[in-house]
Amino acid sequence: MDIAPPKHWSQFWQQGHITTFGAALKDNYEGAIKNFWLEQFQTLPPTTELLDVATGNGALALLAAHYADDHQRDWRINACDLAEINRTGDEHPRIELHSGVPCESLPFKNSRFDFVSSQFGFEYSDKAVSLAEIYRTLKPGGRFAAICHHRDSYTLQESRKEMAIYQQGLEKNNIFRAAIAYYQAEAEGAADTAEKQKGVNYAVNRLRQGNAGNPCCDQMVGAISHAIRSAGTRVQQETIAELVSMNDEFTGAYQRLQDLVSAALNAEDMQGLVVLCRNAGFTGVDLGQVFHAPGQLAGFSLIATR
Repeated sequence: MDIAPPKHWSQFWQQGHITTFGAALKDNYEGAIKNFWLEQFQTLPPTTELLDVATGNGALALLAAHYADDHQRDWRINACDLAEINRTGDEHPRIELHSGVPCESLPFKNSRFDFVSSQFGFEYSDKAVSLAEIYRTLKPGGRFAAICHHRDSYTLQESRKEMAIYQQGLEKNNIFRAAIAYYQAEAEGAADTAEKQKGVNYAVNRLRQGNAGNPCCDQMVGAISHAIRSAGTRVQQETIAELVSMNDEFTGAYQRLQDLVSAALNAEDMQGLVVLCRNAGFTGVDLGQVFHAPGQLAGFSLIATR
């Protein structure tokens, strides 16, 4: 199956983030999410083959590797993602990373793994096809465990707020395109340069109305401000190149949020996932919920046994 890696996710992982929460959770998953996985790891035998699908930059694989180190386990861990994985970080010797690998087409032999995992990733794929592949690569008696995005989770609530701000800044007011148009007009000595400068001010002020203090708004406005402050010390084309790069980066962030919201599941979706698991051949299938904190929903949990 030929599935192209998404540029906006490769861009994100190349920045070195370890989780999909980026700088907000720069080390690894924590709290109840971490505890869920530690409970899974505790049940695995001393010698185990593990696979983490939709791994991103390998946050969950790294958690498993550290658990194996701490508990003297002989574990071999493979981790794959459709996007291009950042390989410049501190790679653990237990982990083998595979870029450009979709969940729907795993390059591993039948019945290889004792345990397959996915943390906020499997739900982005074609779930029926992915489950068939996961089932194929699991040993008889092996287990698949996943935590999936919940449509009503705290993460989704915050993501929808951020999406609205990105939509305003990148589509409705188009602050980067307005700034690019101004500097292009300035470089060409166009007669409407002053009007285009007013257009930049208008677009930025419209974005800030009601959004000032929000990190997404402040980051976009800050990027515009940096380009403007630097413009006096360089030619217009350098400023334009910076603005184009910033527009691409923020557009990528917006696209990742759109992907997240589209991938998130509700209770009905999870019941449908149980049916897909059984259709793939899994026997025991257990659903649950994971919370960041009391009343702060993180996602659904799924455990399926071959």
